[in-house]
Amino acid sequence: MFLGALMRYLVLALAAWAFTAAAHAQQPPSPTPTPQTAPIPESLQRNIDRLQAAALESDLAWEIVEGLVTDIGPRMAGSEAEAAARDWAVARLRALGFQNVRIEPFTIPFWQAVREEAHIISPGARPLVAAALGGSPSADVTAEIARFTSMAALEAAPESAVRGRIVFIDERMARNQDGSGYGPAVRKRGQCAPVAQAKGAVGCVIRSVGTDPHRFAHQGGASRQAAGVSLPAMAISPADADVLQRLSARGPVRMRLLIEADARDNAPSGNVIAEIRGRERPDEIVLLAAHLDSWDHGQGAVDDGAGVAIISAAARLIRDLPQRPRRTIRILLAGAEENGLHGDRLCGRASP
Repeated sequence: MFLGALMRYLVLALAAWAFTAAAHAQQPPSPTPTPQTAPIPESLQRNIDRLQAAALESDLAWEIVEGLVTDIGPRMAGSEAEAAARDWAVARLRALGFQNVRIEPFTIPFWQAVREEAHIISPGARPLVAAALGGSPSADVTAEIARFTSMAALEAAPESAVRGRIVFIDERMARNQDGSGYGPAVRKRGQCAPVAQAKGAVGCVIRSVGTDPHRFAHQGGASRQAAGVSLPAMAISPADADVLQRLSARGPVRMRLLIEADARDNAPSGNVIAEIRGRERPDEIVLLAAHLDSWDHGQGAVDDGAGVAIISAAARLIRDLPQRPRRTIRILLAGAEENGLHGDRLCGRASP
């Protein structure tokens, strides 16, 4: 029902865009930008009602995401699993009746952690649930932590408070229905290592991005750290961050970070493209995009298997209408999004 409701909103938005673009194309340019609302013709409203009903009744979106995470699973950018996902997507999109289904290949810098561990050494030795952040180098460091409640606090700290220590950014993500807390929360993911290294730290640990209290470490990061940055960086689960917070309030805490990473250049990746060719203006394109790759601690079901499923199923509903849309609807299942938006930037460069 969740996927069906999202599909409903997507097909409504597509239908409204198609009509609004056509209506505005027929009107002379206005000297002042005045918002205009055009009535929806009965024929278009019938299509909207049909799409809405079909979206709520269809299980296709669920079948797509269930197949992706079951048949393929985690899909690290540049990995054999991501390649298998591209082949899987091509076969699925062809079976759904889309046109011009193809792979646009490109290469990327590859990174994957093959070992990632974090431990409290003292007081009370114990392992933590941790994930190496994308681009982190191989390292094995043990040091006392320096806890900061935000990136701003780290940036304002003197070198004497950081040098020789493992920085711990204990910044919580704001819980908002619109997800607006995510952007500020991920800043520490990319900025902790360069800022901490400049102040002489030997490692960086962040509270996982997210608002849940679970013992699961949230991954993320680019395929390479910024030039000149070579600091090991990890995210620890919210539950373990709570433990560090309490211990650091009582006295010094020593940690060990252990990362072994496989990093190499020119790994194969690619975008999967499919289309519904427009009947009147095929060179004008409405792009529906999601990304096919994922991190490897989970299955990539939500990020972004659900997106892959929703846009593919919504486009299939439009394809099945009695008349094709005026403009081409293009599906982009981007590769290597998680480690640097590579596929998004390259989309269409090899298109016919």
